[in-house]
Amino acid sequence: MIKGFDDAVAGLDVGGSTTVTLAPEDAYGPRYEDAVQTVEAGNFAEGQEPFVGGMVSIVAPDGTHLAAEITSVEGDQVVLDFNHPLAGKALTFELTLVEVIPV
Repeated sequence: MIKGFDDAVAGLDVGGSTTVTLAPEDAYGPRYEDAVQTVEAGNFAEGQEPFVGGMVSIVAPDGTHLAAEITSVEGDQVVLDFNHPLAGKALTFELTLVEVIPV
């Protein structure tokens, strides 16, 4: 759940609606330029041609699975963006509280 949703529905009765615009830090966070990396096209498996808009999944040394979007392919250089696609963006939502479940 996006952390900004909790604050947005606080005080609403069931059936109540609101429109909220969340700053990046309350949604998917800021965009990090150091999360953009250039790799050699030769790192891709044979027969796996990288293309702009393609998604790749990479396993980090600690076993964490990371997703990246290919944002550029020029010669043997492929640019991977590990930022969430909505990072750095203000987002507007129309929310309706449909149920409150006690925790």
